[in-house]
Amino acid sequence: MLGTIGVFAVLIGSSIYDVRQKTIPLWILGAGGVWAVINSVVLAGQTGVPSALQTVAVGILPGAALLFLGFLTEKKVGYGDGLLLVIMGILEGGKAVLLTFCMGLFLQSVLAVVLVIIKKADKQTKIPFAPFLLAARTAVLFF
Repeated sequence: MLGTIGVFAVLIGSSIYDVRQKTIPLWILGAGGVWAVINSVVLAGQTGVPSALQTVAVGILPGAALLFLGFLTEKKVGYGDGLLLVIMGILEGGKAVLLTFCMGLFLQSVLAVVLVIIKKADKQTKIPFAPFLLAARTAVLFF
């Protein structure tokens, strides 16, 4: 429960800034990171340290992969998106974050194709990813 509340708070704040400024502020990611650490300590107290460490380790893999992709593409994929996925993974685990990530990519690609077809975008157009993560996480939560 704490993880879900934290994820939605970070996603809503990140989405607002990502749409307006095409960036996610460090203070939002920092607050999400603090929340993730607190949640991990609570989880370790409930399930034991080895189980909590396994959950965190598996949860950060999608975000770590996105951070690595950002490094390889010279920031064409933003580090903020990768850090956002790392925070989500720590808070909710690997299964939820991987499903959210894949659904977010799908939703973003649908919009990108539509924008290219109606000639409102080209391959250089930057489309914020955080709102799609928010929509995908909401869908995953309810479906």
